Amino acid sequence: MSAPAWRDWAPAQGWDAFAAHRALSDALWAGLGEGEGGWHYLNPTRELSIWECEADGSALLIEYRDDERIARLQCDGGRAQAYLAPIAAAFGLRRGDAPADPPPAD
Repeated sequence: MSAPAWRDWAPAQGWDAFAAHRALSDALWAGLGEGEGGWHYLNPTRELSIWECEADGSALLIEYRDDERIARLQCDGGRAQAYLAPIAAAFGLRRGDAPADPPPAD
């Protein structure tokens, strides 16, 4: 079985024109937690946050710019996508149709 494809999620106008970076980031982080929350947090670089679902291994990737604005948002399906979808809808984000480049390997 092949790994699920990573998909980019972004506002229609692009990240540079998106005004609600802090609110979106806060909404994403609000329901994520280690331990009882069922997520495992990885922070391989200062600009990259990865939340992996312990139940199915799916993941949510948030890449930040130096000014803490979101530069990229991805997930690879499963519970990560189920978590992301309603938040993305509330902020007008759309899932890209084409598979995204996978996140960098450790």
